Amino acid sequence: MTKKMFKLTLLIGWMLLIFLFSNDTGEVSTKKSDGLIVGTIEFLLERDLTDAEKIKYIDWFVTPVRKGAHLLIYFVLGYLMISTLKEFRLVDKRTYIFAVILCVLYSISDEVHQYFVPGRSAGVIDVLIDTVGSSLGVWNWANKYKLKTRKIELKLLKKRKKVKKQVDSNE
Repeated sequence: MTKKMFKLTLLIGWMLLIFLFSNDTGEVSTKKSDGLIVGTIEFLLERDLTDAEKIKYIDWFVTPVRKGAHLLIYFVLGYLMISTLKEFRLVDKRTYIFAVILCVLYSISDEVHQYFVPGRSAGVIDVLIDTVGSSLGVWNWANKYKLKTRKIELKLLKKRKKVKKQVDSNE
């Protein structure tokens, strides 16, 4: 499998995973979020929570956990999107913008999909959080790409100086 196909497969796989999460009914989605919250708190406290404590912690953390999941999932989508696009074209500012636009369009389609899933709804706030997440993912990739490119440029510059020094010493 080529690098291009591997990255494309990862991207499509991640998009499929997002679709599958969005396909959960409201009840299933709530159980997953609540289970994550309770499981994490019990692990950290090293004890089982009472029912009252479970309700208290779920109330405190359900919104940050669910919105944080949007941010993280779309961060990864943005990172995978720009990484995949790089395999198909030269990376410039337009490519970064295009990657974010593709992620936003996917987020909108995901929210529309959720609107038709029992117990779920579509949310503009979720699209905005997804946009921030995907933008951060693209930004993170871009900074790593620039750093990598800069390191290569510095190596080439050192080699040129070394060759020039050798040429100058031979004259």
